[in-house]
Amino acid sequence: AFDKTLKDVEPYKLHDLRRTFATTLQSLSVPLEVREKLLNHISGSQAGIAGVYNVHPFREEMKDAMAKYDEFLISLLARGQT
Repeated sequence: AFDKTLKDVEPYKLHDLRRTFATTLQSLSVPLEVREKLLNHISGSQAGIAGVYNVHPFREEMKDAMAKYDEFLISLLARGQT
């Protein structure tokens, strides 16, 4: 249903949205561990023995990251309205 509302958008895959989200979080200086938690990734920084010993849930860090992402999106929308 969402796709039908798009105009002048090239075909994309859901993974493209995840990649854009991860890249934007990186540009906002969100640490790798937090990005991986937000994407529900188990690889990378939380793989292997690191994931066994580091059981911190990163709740506050994820909330902070999403606040940064919200601010980023709001600024994009504001630019489009000028």
